[in-house]
Amino acid sequence: MRCIVCESKKINRLFIKQGREFLKCNYCGLVFIAHQNYLVDLGNFYNKQYYSHWEVNGKMTEITKLNKTYTFEVWLREIEKYIAKGRILDIGCAMGFFLEVAQQRGWDVYGIDVSEYAVNLAREKFGSRVSRGTLSDIHFAPDSFDVITMFDVIEHLSSPTETLRNISMILKSKGILAISTVNTDSLSCKLMGSYWSHFKPEHLYYFSSQNIKLILDKTGFSVLEVKDSNKFLSLSYIKSYFYVYKTPILTTFSSLIELFTPSVLKNHPFKFKLGEMFVLAQKR
Repeated sequence: MRCIVCESKKINRLFIKQGREFLKCNYCGLVFIAHQNYLVDLGNFYNKQYYSHWEVNGKMTEITKLNKTYTFEVWLREIEKYIAKGRILDIGCAMGFFLEVAQQRGWDVYGIDVSEYAVNLAREKFGSRVSRGTLSDIHFAPDSFDVITMFDVIEHLSSPTETLRNISMILKSKGILAISTVNTDSLSCKLMGSYWSHFKPEHLYYFSSQNIKLILDKTGFSVLEVKDSNKFLSLSYIKSYFYVYKTPILTTFSSLIELFTPSVLKNHPFKFKLGEMFVLAQKR
């Protein structure tokens, strides 16, 4: 077995969680699940039941949409520092919340996702601009996009290297790639160890702020910046999340905080650092 980033064979077992074996490369620090035995069918995994944790107080997406809109507006402004508005593809677009934000800001938007449920909802607003499948399923012409985004996606991929190379092919020269993903350099990861809420079966690869640079360089990108990924979340959403993804202390703590928070503030988006990073890179 070789590390997909640095090709080192020096791999150690970190721990076993939910029947999955978590491994770590001794050289570059990449953490990953020995996923050849545990591949998750993402198309079926991201069904209507999965998105039920986006539901708050009986409302399917209204509060979630507000949280994500605040976050996506910040991330898109970061992208716009490096490139003029043009054609943008969101990989893992879910219900199309980012596409809405980008379209409102003047971008020509397209999206893809593996979830039939989410794609059907996104198509209600964007029609055939949203496709169901993976990047390898859908054949875009070379040099098709000015910007490609992957928010909370790369950690799910069985072949991140292949996907990044495919992205490089369909990006225009000097095009921008934006990624958000979990960060094993984060304080929350170091403090919580195997109890870190991001360690879960559908996450196959866990990058640090250093080895994400290595894999991007390997696949034809120059990294522009790597920073903490701030997300806007309401207390009611956080409570709902930790109810589904039960985590020692945090599940109880989030419920207590939400319980004693005035009603007017429970659904208000606040900015949080959640052990994730935001990465901008440019095609060489």
